Amino acid sequence: MAVSFSYWDDCVDPQDMEAMWKTPKVMAEWLDAGETRGHKVHLSRDPDGQPFLTQTEMKVHKILVLRGVRMGVTGYS
Repeated sequence: MAVSFSYWDDCVDPQDMEAMWKTPKVMAEWLDAGETRGHKVHLSRDPDGQPFLTQTEMKVHKILVLRGVRMGVTGYS
């Protein structure tokens, strides 16, 4: 059975969530989508209802993963 996430907060640690909120383009995208800081952030969904990353989220996620690798953190995907 595949793991299914509904919220960003379920996929990344709190420090990464804070880093994403501090990224102006991500914050603007999330606020435009109706998300509120301090509440769980929904993953975007495609027309078939499957979760996906927007281009902005993908860029930031890549930065966070690379940061984790540089810090020697394991468990990042």
